Amino acid sequence: MPESWQPKPTGHSRNVVQPAWGGPHLSHRADLLIRALRQALRKPLARLSKINGRAVSHEKIDFIYRLLLYWRMAIREPTFYILTALARRSLHGYGIMSAVDELSDATVKLQAGTLYAALERLTSEGLVSLEREEAVDGRLRRYYRLTDQGRTVLAEEVARLRRKASVAAAQLRIAPTV
Repeated sequence: MPESWQPKPTGHSRNVVQPAWGGPHLSHRADLLIRALRQALRKPLARLSKINGRAVSHEKIDFIYRLLLYWRMAIREPTFYILTALARRSLHGYGIMSAVDELSDATVKLQAGTLYAALERLTSEGLVSLEREEAVDGRLRRYYRLTDQGRTVLAEEVARLRRKASVAAAQLRIAPTV
């Protein structure tokens, strides 16, 4: 298992583990779902551990649940646009802000602090990486690029949004007109 996928303690409780790339944005919702899943699967997991002779730790179970939840949960709109902006080429911070503004038809306005916090989170999650740094007019520009994992997450989010739009369109076609 790659090092970036190793679980790490969240500090919320002694048995809750979060993937290293999971970020705090999953914490509350994921914790609620994990508790419900753990409760529902307590007996089947106990039977499974008796069959193979090894106990399944809560840390491993939580890590698996969080992994599944990460791939199922929607990404936030600013994150979606940041990943989309980096899909074609690497960009520096101001370039990303401009691209997000253009891609969202000016509905998403990223402030510098919001953007750099998001880039730091996306970098720690392995979705974006720092490609290069260059000095321009005495200021350091950092260029970010979308990683393969980031490209996969973006493609999955696009597919998820298409499915949701398809369901809504189908409902509109069969809805009675007023």
